[in-house]
Amino acid sequence: SIHVSTYLQRRQMPHYQVFAFLKQPLGKIFFAEGKYTLNIGNLAEGWRAWKDQSGGGCVLDMGYHFIDLVIWFLGLPDAVYSNLSASARPEQCYDVEDTADIHFSYNSGLHGSLIFSRCSANRQQYLSLLGENGQLLFENDECRLYSRNGEKQFQAKSTFSEQKLSANCLDLFAQEILSENKSKDSHQHLQHAAFIEACYRSHQFKTAVNPKSLLLAAHQIPGALQSGGS
Repeated sequence: SIHVSTYLQRRQMPHYQVFAFLKQPLGKIFFAEGKYTLNIGNLAEGWRAWKDQSGGGCVLDMGYHFIDLVIWFLGLPDAVYSNLSASARPEQCYDVEDTADIHFSYNSGLHGSLIFSRCSANRQQYLSLLGENGQLLFENDECRLYSRNGEKQFQAKSTFSEQKLSANCLDLFAQEILSENKSKDSHQHLQHAAFIEACYRSHQFKTAVNPKSLLLAAHQIPGALQSGGS
């Protein structure tokens, strides 16, 4: 038999893992804001430039990692609204989104936004969570917890190399292959696909989309989740 698993490197980084210990002192989270931007000179180079080869642009590719953080920390949203564009380099030829502005919300009142771009002047990578007791900020390879008055209460940093993170993911896969209990949650990443599909459908139809309804359809109708770029 063939066994397939998906692992994401950020879940192996210590400064993200501390969220489990910091969510209680942070208190009830009411707003989340994330930004992940790169500066890619030639957006038309390679397979990432074409929807029929990549499946999508910055949302599906680089954005997947931050969408994973949102789902990991906060769960799958009840509504997603997005605007996508593919006009940053008009002199180049590509057909996937280069920039995305995504808003998401939960029935609890928690809401947030994500910005992804392949054509920003600077590389930025952060996720901010605002809670009733302060702010939890993940920025690059650091995590910092601030009180309501802005005093830093905790700080952690990851020192893992890309090679070490990749090795850890391979180790986890090997452990799962050898384990008698394979795929504790074989459908886990369908949530990610539902979030991403909601982004594309929201942009296409100019309305908010509930990714949970897409996830339900995916369980009932094979092929219901088929992400495609703008």
